[in-house]
Amino acid sequence: MGVISEAGNMKEFLQKFAEENPDECPSLTDCEEVHITEEKFPDNKLTAADGWDVLVETCPNIKAIAITMCDLEEIEAPRASLAEVEVIDISGNSMKNLDFLEKFPDLISMTFAECKNLTTLADIEKGMKALSSLKVVDFSEENLFGQASVEECRQKFFEMCPSLIAVNGFDSSDKPVDDDLEEEDLENLMMSMEEEEGDLDSDEESADPDGEEGSPDGEEGSPDAGEDGEEEPAAKRTKTE
Repeated sequence: MGVISEAGNMKEFLQKFAEENPDECPSLTDCEEVHITEEKFPDNKLTAADGWDVLVETCPNIKAIAITMCDLEEIEAPRASLAEVEVIDISGNSMKNLDFLEKFPDLISMTFAECKNLTTLADIEKGMKALSSLKVVDFSEENLFGQASVEECRQKFFEMCPSLIAVNGFDSSDKPVDDDLEEEDLENLMMSMEEEEGDLDSDEESADPDGEEGSPDGEEGSPDAGEDGEEEPAAKRTKTE
């Protein structure tokens, strides 16, 4: 297990990651995904200065960050908002809250499995409620955050974060959702849901499918009316009758 003890070492680690993953990360400035696994941070803490700042300065196009199995006891919030980051995985760490997520306003996917010190909804509520763009969240189902069942726990997440589409692979109706949804798939699914809601509203509001309206007093036209909707003269009616 390597040790990241200062900013210089973090940068060296990122350089090593780029060298070992040329397809994912042809160069650090082009790198969109970074995976840090089983690394030992000083004092088991990811700081703003020696952690997030160095990561973002070194990889300015970063969109996905995985810092897993590092036993981090604290994750400081970045000093600046990281709106470009869309995916975070912090599984296998020991932090006691998710407050740092307030600095990731456009996060789409969040994973925090096997985080042993996140035991109640109060531990995660502040961070989760800050994520107005979040669509997918995954966590360990053996940890129910004090809820009676898996289903009840999932519903609490949907209540905390109304933008969610899937919690541990299920939607708010407990129907399975594809685990491999990409950003485009998420956007398409959201558009489809919005269109369905719009169709329902249209069906309820539409009065006449042909767009024709009745007479001003709300009654249908006289059966003796002509093609132009005007009443035929009495003489003509008598003759035709």
